[in-house]
Parts: sequence; C-alpha cells; structure tokens
Amino acid sequence: MIKEFQDSGKRIAHDSFQLWRRSNEGAYFLTMKTARKANLHGALCNHAGGTEWHAVNGSESLTKARKITSDDVGELRNWAKARGIEVKDCLHCQALRLLP
Repeated sequence: MIKEFQDSGKRIAHDSFQLWRRSNEGAYFLTMKTARKANLHGALCNHAGGTEWHAVNGSESLTKARKITSDDVGELRNWAKARGIEVKDCLHCQALRLLP
C-alpha cells in the first residue's frame, strides 16, 4: 500500500516517516527530487540517516522532500510510471542489496 509523508505548513512529518522506517525495515521509499524525478531507497538506507534520528526543527526534516512509501518495490515503480516520474535507484542501496 502506498503511503505519503511530507511536511505541510507547521505539520512536520519527519517523526511519522522515521516510525514507518523502523516498522517497515524491508520496505522501500521514493524521495521526490522534482515533480518528475525521484530516487528509490530501501527503508534502512543511510542516505536518510538513522531511523532513530529526530529533527530538531523543520529545516532538518527528512520529509521536506515528499516521500512515497510501500512494502512492494514494484508498486512504487508502477506508481511513478503512471505519473511520468523517472526513478533512479540509490547506488548505496544497490551496493548493500537493499534494492532488488
């Protein structure tokens, strides 16, 4: 199931995203770089920092950039394709085999 996390106004989604990562270690997420480009990561990717890291303020929030999540990597790829979004796999995740 697709779930989205993004800060909105004063609502910071960082802690909710971090909880999702801890609860879904084998899952995946897209970080939206632009409206048409995203990077695919495994839930435990170090590029997103440790799962226990808390943002002190909104400027440190992981969810300033929209995150699209799923436990099914194919579902994420299909979601992106249906919206004309180019997905680039994280090289770090590939090296650590976090991505299939």
